[in-house]
Amino acid sequence: LDSISETLDSKSFRETMNRLVTGTSIHALRRSIELDGSIQMLETSSLSSVMSRAAKSKLETLASFNLKEKFKGQKPDHWLDVIKACKEDATVNN
Repeated sequence: LDSISETLDSKSFRETMNRLVTGTSIHALRRSIELDGSIQMLETSSLSSVMSRAAKSKLETLASFNLKEKFKGQKPDHWLDVIKACKEDATVNN
């Protein structure tokens, strides 16, 4: 709780959202893979993994946009860059 509070309270909401969206655009695939460990731990402990599975699915969808390659492995400056790249990909693939 203290760690989460420190992270969320240290910057404005806009700064935090920008960091989370831009960082996730680059690290979505790795983070989805890392969730496998959490899912296995929860299921081994007979706990619900529904939220972890949902997060994994969303990260896999984001990873399918290949944003890490589009941004050449560099975190974009603004969350709107991520939205624009996703929209461009959706337009090209539809």
